[in-house]
Formats: sequence, structure tokens, C-alpha cells
Amino acid sequence: SQFSSQNNKNKKSFSVLYTHQKTKKKKTWKDGRLILQHHTRGSLYDATPNIGLLNPTVLDTLELSHGQSQAVTNGTLEELESEKYLIQVEGVWNDNAADIITTNKGAMSNFHSKPGMQKLLTRKFRMPSKIVPL
Repeated sequence: SQFSSQNNKNKKSFSVLYTHQKTKKKKTWKDGRLILQHHTRGSLYDATPNIGLLNPTVLDTLELSHGQSQAVTNGTLEELESEKYLIQVEGVWNDNAADIITTNKGAMSNFHSKPGMQKLLTRKFRMPSKIVPL
């Protein structure tokens, strides 16, 4: 993975949704990755950085209290706010779910398998029924 490092002992990665639209009523969310380092420092990355980047760009950093860090790790804290972004923690990062599949069918199934999309599909919307031509 592009986010790998030799010292992964003190790092924990989480799948997140983030938006810069803090005050807007209908927000547009993007898939991201939050990496907690040394328990209290978080770095926010785009989940799908531009291909060819060796070191993905850090979108924002945030300092967490030990209690916040524990709550994120345990799954009891689902929302964070940094200087620039609102962040919703979806769960533990899965490197396999982030692999980009190039076929159209594969790309769509990968798109629907992301935790943020699953949450959206189950809570907000129902998939339209398939129309069978006559």
C-alpha cells in the first residue's frame, strides 16, 4: 500500500468519510483514510490518491486526546472535527477494499463495497429495482 511504513506498530488506520462543508446543510462526503500515530496524532488522507504518488498528500492533521483516540479505536467515537474538515469514522481500514479494480463491473462492485457507500445505501437510499425489457 502507498501508506505503508517500516514502523506500523504505533499506527492505526481507519476508513472515514470527510467533508470541508462544515456549515452546509447537505454535505458532499469523500472517502478518506485516517491514520493515528503515537495514539494522539491523526493524519487525514484521500482514500484514492492520484496514481503515481509515492507519498500521498496529508489533507489535514489533528491532535486527539488519549480518550478520543481510544474511542476511535474502540468504535465508540464516530465523528471528529479538524480545523478544515468534518470526519466520520467508518471502521478499521482494509487495504484490500481500497484496491482499484479497472473493469467496469469490478469498479462498481468495489464502489458499493466501501463502508461509506454501504452505510449510505442501507440508511438513506434503496437500490432501484432492475428493469427487465419486454
